[in-house]
Amino acid sequence: LEAGQSLLFDNWRVLHARPRLSDNSIRHLKRFWIDSGIAYQTPDKDGGNNAFRA
Repeated sequence: LEAGQSLLFDNWRVLHARPRLSDNSIRHLKRFWIDSGIAYQTPDKDGGNNAFRA
């Protein structure tokens, strides 16, 4: 995995393993992903999708 993909999966695991995160925290994380472009990475070379599309 590239650095961005590793970060994406780590954040995805945090959100899905901790459903009691406050709504504000989740909103902030999602805004960070979008602002930094992480949420819109293109599929891997082998055709795999990123965590948000799995």
